[in-house]
Amino acid sequence: MHILGYGPSEIANLADWAVGRICNPFKLERDSGYLTIFDDATGKGILLICMIRICPSEKAGRYLVLSQEKASRLSKSPSDISSYQTRDATADKWGGAVRAGSIVISFSGLPELADEAVSVYVARRMGLMDKSQMQKVANISGNRYIEAF
Repeated sequence: MHILGYGPSEIANLADWAVGRICNPFKLERDSGYLTIFDDATGKGILLICMIRICPSEKAGRYLVLSQEKASRLSKSPSDISSYQTRDATADKWGGAVRAGSIVISFSGLPELADEAVSVYVARRMGLMDKSQMQKVANISGNRYIEAF
């Protein structure tokens, strides 16, 4: 199965590159997570879930659930472009997902804003988001990691 012409391994490679691009210069301790791609328009729901790098076994389940939760929550807020807009730390609801047309891309495993930057990078490389949209997401959350791309 392909998503907008990209196979699952190609998409995973995009996310893997983004994780490295953020983790290395910013010296982040965590360097893995789950990527979820959600089709918001056709009702197909989840198109892809994949582990990026090797998640610690004690964290993998949490990252998997959060990646899906962020995508699902954003899909229920059609006027929002970022799950950061419905962020609620007291309810364990975090940023990290972005809307790119009819597709929602979500990542969980890094610090919240780094998750969002990985999602933005994947959307950009898949041709779903231009620089002005990237900047709009960055402005909503105050995300400095997006500048790495």
